[in-house]
Amino acid sequence: MDERKQAIHRALKWRLAPRVADLGYSKVIAASRGRLLSSALASTAVVLVGGTLLFGWMRDSSQSAGLNIGIIGLLFCVVVVAAYIDALALGDLFFPGRWRERVLLGKQFEAKDWEEERALVQEYNAPFYVIWVLCIALLGYGVEMASGGFLSYYQKIGFTLVLLRSDDPNDRVMGLEKVVNPFSEAQWENEELHEAISRLVLDPDERVQALAVYAVGRLGVFAGAEDTLEVFKTSDDLELRREAAQALGRLGWAQGVNALSHRLSAKNLTREEALGALRGIAFSGDARMGRAVARFIQKCDAPPELRDEEVVVTGFWAIAQIADESSRELALNFAAGKLCDPGPRIRCAAAQALERIATVEDIPAMQRIFDATDPNQECEPYYWRYREEKMLALFDDGPLRAKFVKAVGNRKSVDSYEWIWRVGSNTDENIYTRATAEAYARAFVEMANKK
Repeated sequence: MDERKQAIHRALKWRLAPRVADLGYSKVIAASRGRLLSSALASTAVVLVGGTLLFGWMRDSSQSAGLNIGIIGLLFCVVVVAAYIDALALGDLFFPGRWRERVLLGKQFEAKDWEEERALVQEYNAPFYVIWVLCIALLGYGVEMASGGFLSYYQKIGFTLVLLRSDDPNDRVMGLEKVVNPFSEAQWENEELHEAISRLVLDPDERVQALAVYAVGRLGVFAGAEDTLEVFKTSDDLELRREAAQALGRLGWAQGVNALSHRLSAKNLTREEALGALRGIAFSGDARMGRAVARFIQKCDAPPELRDEEVVVTGFWAIAQIADESSRELALNFAAGKLCDPGPRIRCAAAQALERIATVEDIPAMQRIFDATDPNQECEPYYWRYREEKMLALFDDGPLRAKFVKAVGNRKSVDSYEWIWRVGSNTDENIYTRATAEAYARAFVEMANKK
């Protein structure tokens, strides 16, 4: 077998990629070098300009996430085709042996010498595919840069914004659920996102509206504060009013928090509104609202739904959260069972509030209540689950008397050391209460040693 036949045999035997000639669709555009180069430039321009325009439309106006996915997929196909044409043009420019005429057009030539004959045998299939892949990558990168990094933007927040703009309420619900997910926290400060959420506060769909109101509070969307206040004041849906009240409190917006405190004194106040207002005030951390909460709690003749255990417990939790010392006397009376005939849970809530708001002047009164309380009276933990976000303990478990020990110990008054020590050393005392007292006694000793 002569050298030429051996070269042809090796080329056929060790071909690692399909032949470029077998791909087809190249004879028309490869009829001449000029036509091939023009086709490459035109296809590249279509990808860059068309991609930029389409991505801009998706960023600003599109309301269909499904359509956007289809467009992105179609554009990728166009990129692959354009990269193919670019690779053909580059092959024509840099591959030897009249590669375009021979491989793409199927023409045959007579070699003048061995070097030319070897070039005429090579089809450069593997290098062509490498160039094609590189062209795909470069065109994709070019579209991304020309569109201002659209694909990165779309992955981070653009997809969510399209869902929030959608005409389908199910899409809007999906978008809001994605927004409030903790995994999306990195985008919570985005202004476009805040504007999109604020537009949904007055959405006609109840599910969308409720989630939007919740998102206003969770993300701190002040752009939606006024509409959220309007929802709290005018909505016929009491659960939605409750959600709006909680959102206003989380925003800490003075006008909204004031509206919550005023609503607590309304004659037509409902249970859901009361719960929302109390929770909102607790979230706000505004101690100035404490008097309004105290006035609400001490209305023993209020309708039964407003004297509901959950409502009153939430009221004392709110007082504890805002650390309102002006409500100390109210908490002492409820903890002692002297006002409104409170049940065990309400007494526990009042006692736990004293852990935060009592002062040194209240120590004698708390010691007297401690003595009058059954050592075995237990407080079962009372929780409130706030959607899927978190579980809040309105008060902890343990003996009621232990809460008074904590309330006294938290004042850090050295004069109360002996009383706390006696509680801890009393063998007839509840073991948990004794352990609590012993812990405070040790803390007092350490505090005295440091001084």
